[in-house]
Amino acid sequence: MHENVYTVAVLPAKEGRVDDLLSTLRTLADATRRERGCIEYGFYQASDQPNTVLSFERWVDAAAEDSHWDTPHLNDALAALGEILESPPQVFKAKNVI
Repeated sequence: MHENVYTVAVLPAKEGRVDDLLSTLRTLADATRRERGCIEYGFYQASDQPNTVLSFERWVDAAAEDSHWDTPHLNDALAALGEILESPPQVFKAKNVI
């Protein structure tokens, strides 16, 4: 039996770069949603901090989530984010407990 893996990331854009961030994330999401094992992959703009975008992901298992980190589209996005983000993304991997 597989246990879903959840990943949450906090992505703080530099001032004036949120549109660049959203554009990069749209391209990333389009490719990622076609990956084997991707159940959910979405991005949400913080209401009280418009330069901050949160990602919420759900993967069928740890192997699917791990393989995502080796994809060209994620590596391309991470390279672009280096110029767009105020600080490195905070990434949290979790499992459902309740």
